[in-house]
Amino acid sequence: MGNSTAAYGSRAGIKTAVFLPHYTSEEKISAIGIHGAEIFKIKTDNYSDMKNAILNRAEKLKIRVVSGNGPIRIEGYKSTAFELFEQTGGNLPDYIAVPTSACGHIRGIFKGFRELKEASIIEKMPKMIAVQSKNINPIVAAIKNNREDIIPALNKNSIAEAITTGRPYGGREIIDKIYKYGWLAEDVSEEEIIRAQKLIAEDGFFVEAASATTAAAVKQLIEMGKIKASEKVLLMLTGSGLKDLESVKDYTYNINKVDLDNIEEWMTADE
Repeated sequence: MGNSTAAYGSRAGIKTAVFLPHYTSEEKISAIGIHGAEIFKIKTDNYSDMKNAILNRAEKLKIRVVSGNGPIRIEGYKSTAFELFEQTGGNLPDYIAVPTSACGHIRGIFKGFRELKEASIIEKMPKMIAVQSKNINPIVAAIKNNREDIIPALNKNSIAEAITTGRPYGGREIIDKIYKYGWLAEDVSEEEIIRAQKLIAEDGFFVEAASATTAAAVKQLIEMGKIKASEKVLLMLTGSGLKDLESVKDYTYNINKVDLDNIEEWMTADE
């Protein structure tokens, strides 16, 4: 979001400031900085408190803020549903697993499918799966404890840095929808996220840790019998791994250092 805000601000000639928690990856910061935005790294371990403080001060100062749950942003998110309908030829999945933090994306996707259904373009909407890290799981914790209110998850960190909102503004609405529409909610450990990221890479997709949570969660739900083998599930893998290389720095791989003179020897070594 910071990247797109900086990019469009630059294109429109609007002075743009982007506020980030101190643990934001350098890759994300560089992508924002190249557009000329003013960048502020905030010393906080609580993303929700940082966001709320900025929103409150911005309202007082009458400064326009772009955040995850803004109504205009939701209108953009809903296009995900339209794209899925077009690309699948209407053969939609039974479930869509969405990394969930401030709740804007999952709410926007649902809005898109609801509009398709209201227009009689589809008869049945896919069910959503709200996915979170076990370290920061205010929505999943509420569902697993049969509650209707948010259980804040504060002062914690996760390798899935893109989904670290511990007290989401839109959380109560998503909890209501989970109960109303029979959606699922699941959280995954840091170790499960890392394994899922590697598993997805074996299929040719390099995604950031937040996106990898979806694969780990769906695996657990299948093992628990909450998703049937015959049901189709779509994973929302919208975050590129290039946005957070720090999360993969501990992976091991071989690098062969060779001279150009004996490159042919290495090229034919396995023949």
